[in-house]
Amino acid sequence: MYWMFLYVGSFLLMIISIFYIVKTNPTTHTPIIHQHYSTVQVVESPKRVLIEEEICTRFDGCPIVNNVCIDCLTSEELVGVTHRR
Repeated sequence: MYWMFLYVGSFLLMIISIFYIVKTNPTTHTPIIHQHYSTVQVVESPKRVLIEEEICTRFDGCPIVNNVCIDCLTSEELVGVTHRR
């Protein structure tokens, strides 16, 4: 019974001493670092792209000879395209 009392008492003394060391130990504060970010918006002028379309005039489809559509009409149009990154 005497050994049990010493065992439990030493265990409690160890816990109390650990808490005492943790509470009284001076710790250095971590520095607060302020980071500032600035954003810049870049405005680009719209780019113009030439679009070329072939429009078939026949309902049943155009015959193609040497990679060229015989009855198709060609339509060219400048279209403004904007790309954002």
